[in-house]
Amino acid sequence: MPGNSPRAGEKRSSDVGQILFRQFLSFAKDSSYGTIISMSSINTALVDVHVFCRESGRTLYLLLHRAPEKRYAGLWRMVAGKVEAGERPLHAALRELTEETGLTAQAVWSLDYLHTYYDPQQDTCNLIPVFAVEVASCQQLTLSEEHDASRWIMYEQAMEILRWPGQREGLRRTHEDIVTALDRGAAFSVALDA
Repeated sequence: MPGNSPRAGEKRSSDVGQILFRQFLSFAKDSSYGTIISMSSINTALVDVHVFCRESGRTLYLLLHRAPEKRYAGLWRMVAGKVEAGERPLHAALRELTEETGLTAQAVWSLDYLHTYYDPQQDTCNLIPVFAVEVASCQQLTLSEEHDASRWIMYEQAMEILRWPGQREGLRRTHEDIVTALDRGAAFSVALDA
């Protein structure tokens, strides 16, 4: 077709892509071993869920203690889990809430935050959607075998107990963007239908 062929000295975008890919391969080749340097995988099949309730004018946050035989044994964490095949992160968050605690969401928000971390055991970069969930009361839980204890505690105490910065950031955003905003009459994130 006239006008579609490149002028002298110009390259088509597909040609440029092939040239860049060849250059990448030449740089990525480890000359001492003759192999391509591998790259970490990216995992988007996890969710974090920060659960809160209101009792006697206070907002309390739920932390769960990991059972001794489980990964991250002995650590206090929020509700968290894997997204199953064909499942959306929101539905995974609500399912994990019920499976790990027996609780049902009264309201749920998707935070404007992704918890990110590198897992050296799996050589994986994790990008985790974070949700805030309000439950009707700070009731007794039905814990799954993943946990051996639970606590409803104040924000400041929860911030001290959570081990990893990404988890603390998810809690901070739940507290500031959702709970504090609800107290003022306007949450920053959009509530999703539970």
